[in-house]
Order: sequence, then C-alpha cells, then structure tokens
Amino acid sequence: MGLALSSTPRTRAAPELCKRVRFRKSTCRACADVCPENAISLDPGPTISGRCSDCGLCEIACPTEVFRNERRTDEHILAEAASFLPPAPRRRGAQVLSVGCDQAQLPREAGIRLPCLGRLSENIILGAALLGFDEVVLIKGRCTECCWKQGEEVLAHSLNRSRASLELGGDTGISIRLEERERSRECVLPRRELFARLGRGLRTQVAAVLQQQDQAIRGALGNELEGEADAAPRWKHLRTLLGQLPPTIAAAPHEDWFPWATVVIDDARCSGCGICAHVCPTGAIAHEEQSGCAVVDFRPSWCTNCDLCREACPEGAIRFAEQVALADAVDDERHVLARVGMSECHACGTTIRAGNKKLCPTCEKRQVLLVNVDLQRGRG
Repeated sequence: MGLALSSTPRTRAAPELCKRVRFRKSTCRACADVCPENAISLDPGPTISGRCSDCGLCEIACPTEVFRNERRTDEHILAEAASFLPPAPRRRGAQVLSVGCDQAQLPREAGIRLPCLGRLSENIILGAALLGFDEVVLIKGRCTECCWKQGEEVLAHSLNRSRASLELGGDTGISIRLEERERSRECVLPRRELFARLGRGLRTQVAAVLQQQDQAIRGALGNELEGEADAAPRWKHLRTLLGQLPPTIAAAPHEDWFPWATVVIDDARCSGCGICAHVCPTGAIAHEEQSGCAVVDFRPSWCTNCDLCREACPEGAIRFAEQVALADAVDDERHVLARVGMSECHACGTTIRAGNKKLCPTCEKRQVLLVNVDLQRGRG
C-alpha cells in the first residue's frame, strides 16, 4: 500500500489548458475561489503549493480540466463501485450505492468515501446508473462546520449536470438522494469489513500505478493517445458513458454549468481571424484557409462548454445554441460554422475579411495614431 501511494502522483496542473493562459483577458478564478487551502495561485496560470489536500474540488470546478489526480479518477471510483454489486443472478431488491465525504457516516455494506462530496462528478452518477444501481445516496457531514464547505456549491452544479444528462438519456430508473449523517467519533470495524476495505483500497492504488506506467510506456514508444483525449479526459469518459444511452430526440435549455454545448457563429460579424480556434483547449473549433476563404468548423463531441471562444471573439460573433441534445455530445462529425471571404490589408498584407475596410485593425490603429501626431505637430 505504501509503495502504491508513494508511486502515484498527487493533484497536478496543466497550465497550458487554463483560460487565463490561453486568453490573457480572461478573469476566470474558479479554481482559486473554490480551493479550501488557498493552495492555488494564478500568475496568470495556476500553480499548486504544498498546502494542497487533494480534496478534488478544483478538478470539478475548472471548466477546462486543468487539474488532474491520477490516484483517484472517475474510472477508479466506478471500479470500486462495481465491486459492491453482486453477480446479476444473485441480485435481489434495489441496489444502493452510498457515497460519503470524510465527515459522513457510511453504511458498512456498500460505500465509497471521497474527501468531499464536491469531488463527485456527473460521470460517477451516470456510470452508477449504467452499472445497474437503482439509487445513489449521497451522505455528508455538517458542511457549515467543515473547512471544505465550498464543496456544497460545486456539488450542486454536479447534481444539476447529472440530472440533466440522465433526463436527456431517457429514464434510467436511478434516483439520487442527499442525506446529512455526521460520522461517529468511535467507529470499530469488524475484522472482515476491515480487510475488505484494505483490499479495495489496494486494488484502487495498484490500478492507478499501472495506469501511470502504461502512459509512460506509451510515451516512450511514441504511441501516445490523441491530443483531444489528453485535453479533456473527464469529458471523454462522460462522452463514452453517454454513448451507451439509447438515442433520444430530447433537448434541454443551455446553461453555463452544462458539460457540453453547441457553438453558433454569425457569418455577418465573423472576421475569420481564427482566434476562437487558437484559444479552444480541446480543438473543437478549427480554422483553415480554403480558396480565398476562411473556414471555421466545429466538432460538437469535443466541446466542453468552457465559454472561452465566446469570451475571446473580438467581433462578438459567437454564441451558444439555446438547446442542447444528447446527439450533440456524441456527434463526432465536423460542421462548418462560418465561411468568410478574405482579402489583404493594403498596408501590411495581412489577411483580413473582404469588404469595405482596406486596412487591418492594427494598421487602422497606427493610422489613427499618426493622424493624432500630425494634429499635435500642427498645433505647435
């Protein structure tokens, strides 16, 4: 157990995915605001200090999945949940999965413990439904007295995403219940349960170590996975789970906290600059030149609704569709969002949108500056 723990990395950050790094005008502070230990600093990208307690709140709160913890992924948590299920022929009655925080009192029969319930993602809820659980009981301690009380708001968003995803996927029959049950100060485990928990923990840690070694071997052999998989592994896992649901035509209103979205571009306002494609952390938006035109296309299944493209668009030409559907999450085809005719700036030769303007924005600013200088000189 000690070897497994020491070999597995703690929470780490990938600053190149941060909204503040990809777009310097971004004011996103989701990770720093939710961190209970004040272990995250932004200058402009995130760095983690030694005060990190591995609570996992930053992992769920970050819209671009900057933070990772290979020791405790959603896949590992679902594997632990699957170990509580008896074989299908022997299942009797409702199958209940209990998930609790460090301060909660869990039942002895089937329970997963997380540092904070805010670490619970929609992947775990949806995965539990697909595994065959009929109910997920979330057990918390007294959040008002907890040092990680910021997790309540993170949990609320995760539950909203979970319920919306389940509704779009049809009636899965799983229910979600939230309880408050403070952990007993004296908890004596039976010998059988003690060794069962040790065994489950050891399997989880060994699986994490093997996964890390597998990634290292792939990197050494040059067999790394596709770039989009590394950019958003939690979203890729959710997309896989959603693909197991029956296809439906249901749609839900778009919300800021939703795990995916559909991008829409106004052709009349788009300048074909390609900034949206440059800042997109997953490559969902792509930009290329085709026969004198700038073409912007979009792959719905790669979009994580981080809102970075809309924030960075200098023309305000990007918005999100008012409705989201399950088909968008699994749609792996590229769709053209905008096709803009291009010309060259008469001053510097930079490619700009064809139209009445003859100068690029930079040359326009230079021209205004020179006019102001001439006016000042004329006034002596």
